[in-house]
Amino acid sequence: MAENKFCPVCHTINAPTAESCSECGYRFDSGAKLTESDLQRAARRRKLRSAAASAVIFAILLSLVIATMARGMRFGGVVILIWLAVLVLAIIVIYAVSKITKFRDRRRDREREREDGGR
Repeated sequence: MAENKFCPVCHTINAPTAESCSECGYRFDSGAKLTESDLQRAARRRKLRSAAASAVIFAILLSLVIATMARGMRFGGVVILIWLAVLVLAIIVIYAVSKITKFRDRRRDREREREDGGR
C-alpha cells in the first residue's frame, strides 16, 4: 500500500496518487519549489472556492426562505421564523469557518517562516 504524500511547502497530507498538492499546488513529480506568486495564487483560489461555496449555501437558504414566505401563512409564521433562524445560523457558521481557516493559514505561514529562518 502506497504512503500518503506530504507536501514540503504547506505540510498538507495528500493522497498517494496525487500529482500535486491539493492545498498549494506543489508538483510532486518535479520537486520544484513554488514561487511566492504561485503560493499567493493558490491562496486566492482557496479563498474564491470558499466564497463561492458560501454564496451557494446562502442562495439556497435564501431561496427556501423566500419560497416559504411566498406560500404565505399556509405554512404558518413559525416556519418562516425557523427558516430565518436557519439562515442566520448558516451565516454564523460561514463566518466562523472563515475565521478558523484564516487562523490556520496564519499559523501555517508562521511555521513556514520559522522553518525557512532555521535553514
